[in-house]
Amino acid sequence: MLRHLGKCLLLIAGLATVLAGSPVQAAGVAYGFAFASAYVWRDLTVVDEGVWQPSFTMSHDNGFSFNTWGDYYIDDVNRNDGEFTEVDLTADYAPPLEGKTGVNIGVIEYPFPNTGGTNNATTEIYAGLSWDSFAAPFITAYYDIDVVDDLYISFGAIWGRYLFRLGRMGAQPHRCLRR
Repeated sequence: MLRHLGKCLLLIAGLATVLAGSPVQAAGVAYGFAFASAYVWRDLTVVDEGVWQPSFTMSHDNGFSFNTWGDYYIDDVNRNDGEFTEVDLTADYAPPLEGKTGVNIGVIEYPFPNTGGTNNATTEIYAGLSWDSFAAPFITAYYDIDVVDDLYISFGAIWGRYLFRLGRMGAQPHRCLRR
């Protein structure tokens, strides 16, 4: 319990350090309210029923960001109806770099409230590398330093197109959707 309290205090101190003395306009806030028919984590189906996965992120132009993400059971799975069973706390640093290469490092605390048992949390550290190009390839290595003591590597590429762009005239279909 004391160990987890220390980690939370470290996250709060980090956030205070990042935002102290910084202009408000250099900070950003993002939030999400995702509903999903299942919760799949690292190719494992954790819940095959409906879940709500809200998130909240605070970021700063200096590269620091802090995120909270939760997994809330909508259906009565394992008698956890209407409860958060996972709340992830992430502190990330992605230094602003010149060019197309991106790097980031961070720590994720995975508390599992309302799940019973004695190992209700674990912690991972991670480092990632990305390239800003047509397909945006990336690779990230995660290492659990707490309960599992194991390594997980994620890699891939992301490609996307805007279907709508917001401007003075409101939402306009992307040119590839116009007739």
